[in-house]
Parts: sequence; structure tokens; C-alpha cells
Amino acid sequence: MFGTQVSVDRPWSDRDRTLSDQMEQYWTNFAKTGDPNGVGLPEWPRYGATAEAVMQLGDKTGPMPVLDPERKALFDAYLATRLSN
Repeated sequence: MFGTQVSVDRPWSDRDRTLSDQMEQYWTNFAKTGDPNGVGLPEWPRYGATAEAVMQLGDKTGPMPVLDPERKALFDAYLATRLSN
């Protein structure tokens, strides 16, 4: 995160560096505007009760379908408790 992987002696791949750069941009954009999306980044879908996709970060970065309705319902219930505080 934030380009600090160079401080750890590991065989980082080009994908590791790209993912680090993407995450840094997402976090920075979100801190500035409340929206992680920005130029040159895969679109991060807005999450909500009718969301059909969530963001995948890893070997592939981009939206992926919400496949498990039970897990989505569990997360929605958890999120509701956090938003009510």
C-alpha cells in the first residue's frame, strides 16, 4: 500500500507494483472526493442494496458479480448496524 513494498525484500512482480499503484490511487481518490474512481482505473462499482457487482483487487482488478446472495445479505445486515451508529 502506498508504494511501500520496496521496503520489504521480496521478489515483487510487475503485477504487485501495478496493484499497489491502483490501490494507492483508489484510496487517494476516495479520501479526496468520496469516490475511488479515477482516470485510468477499472471502474469501482457503487455498493448498495441493489448492487450486482463488487470490486475484486488482485491478479485481476475490476468488478465481479455478487455470486452468493446469503453472504451479501449477511454483509448488508452488518453494514446496516455500522451505518446506524
